[in-house]
Amino acid sequence: MHVKTGQVGLWIAASEGLTHPRLKFGSRAPLGGWVAPRYGEVVEAPRLEYGVRDHSAPVVAILWPDREGKGSVSVQAVSLPARGVAVRVTHGAEVDYVLLRAEAHGPPMEAWGIRFTGSLLWATSRAGTPVAISWLDGELADWGPHGIRLEARTRVSDVEVRAAGGRAHVRGAGTGAVVVTWRSARD
Repeated sequence: MHVKTGQVGLWIAASEGLTHPRLKFGSRAPLGGWVAPRYGEVVEAPRLEYGVRDHSAPVVAILWPDREGKGSVSVQAVSLPARGVAVRVTHGAEVDYVLLRAEAHGPPMEAWGIRFTGSLLWATSRAGTPVAISWLDGELADWGPHGIRLEARTRVSDVEVRAAGGRAHVRGAGTGAVVVTWRSARD
């Protein structure tokens, strides 16, 4: 779904577990759909309301700014073992992957060719080429199909690796404790 006011656009995408949204305006039961443009003044405002089709499947809704005025956004969510969830957001040639675990420790999570041991991973590709991978509280990230691997002997709080200028640029709290292999970046 695409919403545009003047020159500003916004994509709204939802995973398959959600129903088609309904547009609603101010309601008191349940309370929602109101905005206060000035102190002491309340007016109705539009809101989207989704229903859940399958309560056992993960559901995700994404708001994505429309900077180019073209294209579309799609989102896919899948359940992973040990209370994990994987989300893939596609916008034109760019794809973002998020692997998230509700529990502090557990078996490796795997989705879309990315294997991860840790709490949160975010990876981005453009036109099929990886451009960044980051984690929070991680030990291993392996994006095998692209020859990318980040590995630590113990959990490291945060690491970010970005490809730029033919090199892999590493930053974060655990940069010295993480071994990075990025086959497409040349050192």
